Amino acid sequence: QKIFGKVSSLQNRGYILGVENNGLYPDIWTSTGSHQTFTAGTISSGQWAHLVVTRTTDESMIGYINGVQVTSMCRQTQGCTDVVAERVIGTEGVAYTDSTTGFIEGPNAYHYDADSPNPYVQEHADLISSIRNGNVLNEGRQVAESTLTAILGRMSAYTGRAIKTNWVLNASKLDYRLDKYEFGDLMTDPVAQPGITELI
Repeated sequence: QKIFGKVSSLQNRGYILGVENNGLYPDIWTSTGSHQTFTAGTISSGQWAHLVVTRTTDESMIGYINGVQVTSMCRQTQGCTDVVAERVIGTEGVAYTDSTTGFIEGPNAYHYDADSPNPYVQEHADLISSIRNGNVLNEGRQVAESTLTAILGRMSAYTGRAIKTNWVLNASKLDYRLDKYEFGDLMTDPVAQPGITELI
């Protein structure tokens, strides 16, 4: 259910604030034509709620329901400011973590000052250690489901359609495999346009 917004159909720019499955559901189209959206949180039916969506200087989207942060999005784009971090905003303070540091601001302030290993190195060290110790870590299903979630989100963003995981697993005919694997020119799909790009 869309609540309000402003979209230019000619320039594919604008914003819409809505509710989907009792969750906050905004759409934002930037001046470059990129589309950002998410669904998160719980909005009680039959009650007034205060909804806010902000975009930070690094173009992350943050949503709030009644003053409580419900989600955030990060960006890793070549040539742009990249931020991969988690910020939890509570009634009395803020907790922040990224790959190198972590701190809490507020009445129970805390700052982690010990050495912080590179998490992308540590995960491999943990895997090798688990194999050697006979207690093998197997995150295959978690990785597969996380990847599926990202693909599902892209499908929804590209087409503008609401999608369920069960449909993607059992009914979608989308196939990202190449016809053949060889060096040479790579065919690219046309730029996706929500409401026009077909949901497969």
